[in-house]
Amino acid sequence: MKRIVVICLVVILMLVTVLSANCDSGGDNKNSISWETGQISLKADDFYIIADGECFYADVEDVDLHSDPGTDDFTLEAEWQENGVEMRLNIYFYANQSNWWAEEIRTYNGQEDGDWIYYTGEFFKTSLGSAFTGDVDLYSDEDNDYTGQIHFEGIQLETD
Repeated sequence: MKRIVVICLVVILMLVTVLSANCDSGGDNKNSISWETGQISLKADDFYIIADGECFYADVEDVDLHSDPGTDDFTLEAEWQENGVEMRLNIYFYANQSNWWAEEIRTYNGQEDGDWIYYTGEFFKTSLGSAFTGDVDLYSDEDNDYTGQIHFEGIQLETD
């Protein structure tokens, strides 16, 4: 009997976590973004971040955008206040003589004392001079203290 109660509690906790992290805008209520710096243009028909089970949309009046330009590496950095906390999205780009891509993305964890959630891999790889387009769902690395997801629907990402 004790074992059944424990199993039921685990299942309930899993369901609460899954249900609380449903950020899908759904239908015609998409959360579009259009962010541009001197080096990077990021547009998406729908965007959200899930950090520790909480949804963040960057659908606020003031999103501070900047890029750290480099020769072979550069960034897109976005900062805003939402749900009572500071949120950030940093994308770290690289390029060679034929392609550009991102190898690391970071978001804040949605906590009052924000810290990073890391996403590593090869993202958005595209030929120089071309835009990356498509739908992308990224999931954080397993060794983070908090879990995260980044959703881009209809993304158009370009670098200069």
